[in-house]
Amino acid sequence: MKTDYTKPILSTKEHIKLLKSRNLIINNYKFAENTLNNVNYYNLSGYLYVFEDKSNSDLRTHNFTDVNFEEVFEFFKIDTKIRHLLLSCIFYIEVYIKNIISKTFTEIYKDTFYNYNIPNNIYKKINMEMEILANNSKELFILHYKEKYNDFPKLPIWISVEIMSLGILSKFYLFSEKRYKEEEAQKMCLNHYKYLEKLLHSITIIRNKCAHHSKLLCISLNKLKFPKQNKEKLKYYSNWINNIVE
Repeated sequence: MKTDYTKPILSTKEHIKLLKSRNLIINNYKFAENTLNNVNYYNLSGYLYVFEDKSNSDLRTHNFTDVNFEEVFEFFKIDTKIRHLLLSCIFYIEVYIKNIISKTFTEIYKDTFYNYNIPNNIYKKINMEMEILANNSKELFILHYKEKYNDFPKLPIWISVEIMSLGILSKFYLFSEKRYKEEEAQKMCLNHYKYLEKLLHSITIIRNKCAHHSKLLCISLNKLKFPKQNKEKLKYYSNWINNIVE
């Protein structure tokens, strides 16, 4: 049953007092105070939950046993480092997938603006989103295109993908024609396009959590099952990324 939100606004000192009342050990008061002055308590509470005494239900107990503040913050730091690492990996994956999507699209359809002609309501919505992004973009390559070509805000697919978010990119692929999806999956060493659909969806979720500072550790994600890959092709992609990173 829903109720009105009536929780009082608490200061940093009051938050520390609240944590102590819940049996969280505060070894270094100054450290806890400095941390909560720099990290939103509501953000940190997601990490506190991991260390709480567990009840038989999904309800929070708000109580701790033999847990100190430093341990919770260390967990926060580990989660932050993993998010930064994943974001850097996703960046290279995104660059690669955008290239494959645009190349495969033009190879199959031989039409710069084919996506604007597909009788698909989802595509129409995506195209509307892309036109809004194009109109609001300050990217030099978009501004150059806007000045030079009458087609604006319609963009060639190889330009469109560069301003697509991963979420839009995932939808773009999901609602594409089967023959296009199959061709693209094959280029990525996947023997069925469903694998790529799931991969794009999962990467989008993880990327958004990383970018918006959401807790990543201890969350549930659907397990992705992939077929065994061609080792030589995997080696090629691995070397490509390593060369860029170095």
